[in-house]
Amino acid sequence: MSSDIKDNNNPNNDPDEEKELNSEFIEIDNIKPKITIDLIIDKIGYNYYHFIFIAIVGLAIMSEGIEIYITYIIAPILQEKNNVSSYLMSFATSCVFIGFFFGSFFSGLITRTFERKYPLTMSLGILSLFNLLCVAWDNLYWFCFCRLIIGFNVGFVLNLLTALSEILPKHFRDFIIGSIFIFWKIGTMYFVSLSYFMLDENNHDQWKLVIILAGIPVYSALILALIFYDESPRLLFANGKINEGFNALKRLAKKSNIDISDEDRDYIIKQLKENIYERHPTYLELAKAAFSYVRLSTLLFFIWIFIGLVDYTSTNALPVFISKTEIGSKGDPFKKLSHDSLKHILYINIGPIFIEPIIGLITSFPFFGRKNTIIFGLSITGIFAFIQIFVLDHYFIMSAIILMGYPFATNIIKLYNIEAYPTSLRDFSFGLFQSTSRLTNIFIPFMVNYFFSQSLYAASIAIVIYSVIGLVLTIALPYDTYGISLDIEDHEELAKLKKV
Repeated sequence: MSSDIKDNNNPNNDPDEEKELNSEFIEIDNIKPKITIDLIIDKIGYNYYHFIFIAIVGLAIMSEGIEIYITYIIAPILQEKNNVSSYLMSFATSCVFIGFFFGSFFSGLITRTFERKYPLTMSLGILSLFNLLCVAWDNLYWFCFCRLIIGFNVGFVLNLLTALSEILPKHFRDFIIGSIFIFWKIGTMYFVSLSYFMLDENNHDQWKLVIILAGIPVYSALILALIFYDESPRLLFANGKINEGFNALKRLAKKSNIDISDEDRDYIIKQLKENIYERHPTYLELAKAAFSYVRLSTLLFFIWIFIGLVDYTSTNALPVFISKTEIGSKGDPFKKLSHDSLKHILYINIGPIFIEPIIGLITSFPFFGRKNTIIFGLSITGIFAFIQIFVLDHYFIMSAIILMGYPFATNIIKLYNIEAYPTSLRDFSFGLFQSTSRLTNIFIPFMVNYFFSQSLYAASIAIVIYSVIGLVLTIALPYDTYGISLDIEDHEELAKLKKV
């Protein structure tokens, strides 16, 4: 076999140049290396398709940031029109999070069975449709129903993150997955800015137009997905569709101007089958893997819960802090936010936007890796939430620091989860643990109504407690996933991981 991969940049087939190109890719003739998908994807590098896929995932993530504040800004307008109690408002706020919970939970099951392309594209379509239908009536109950459906689909489409991770080169994955939630903050600022400029404090008749415009990221993600989305080669291989997986891999390589020759196709497929997808582990290997995953999954279950509590308590308590500052200690936590309040929310989210790329850089260093980055984020959050208890007069500054601290934990626990499980379990585990985090948010609006609205100290104390428990659990994780191959269907890779 003279050549494994021929590059379009060597059209003259110069032997010396071809030899040099082979040395940069998989030298099948000389070295006979163990071929893995990670090896091939690392050699392919990144191309325009990766940036389009990042845009699709980022726009989907924007929709979650938008949904959080739609409830706090638009729902009080409908409360006035429908004259309902704050208890019903608590339920209205929880509707989108109930949707998040079920969407995340079922996403892993559905995409594992039907793969990702059609379910995720359909989910983006339903999300777009109900965002438009939401404004059909000035009725809080209809609003709640639409937000429930929208929440389900937002929770569902975030499984795009696992698909993105599977096509990224290993050295690129750290930074992109670690920092992609910058789009969440951009989504928040986008919607708050729309509300600031379009909703007059005394006239909120423009709320329908605000919601329609707030759906632009989702409409854009849908269009891009319909045109460009291609199934993950890794998932196709894991589902036993070896030829389809290879063809998807070949299309990805083609986008980097690299052709995988027909001569080498059989060799690569044979290697992937032998090394990963048709290798039958021994009973001892299976028992060890099962025990490892039980311990790991138990820890991750509780870590996701407490990181979710930190995240959503910080996010949901912010409008309450602002409301109470304006109207006194007995203010309604669901009072309409004024223009000054919206301006404060904008200011307080500026810092986290600049922090997100730093998260991606930090976790790419071996010293930090995944575990230490999560520990760092929870430590910062817990320390400044504790300080906030004693300096509530400066809660804006403290809240800004907290909002810059907890993304270190919330972003990287997702990356850890993606890397810790094989492809056959990746979607299911990610969806399951996402749903446990969402479950906490269902109850947060009621906690806001009953506890946090009564005392500004309560939210700060809760964040301290959640951070400490999450930190201890993170320390107990059995290993770091920094630098691990996503080909951990191969038990040799899992063994390497445990030695880290």
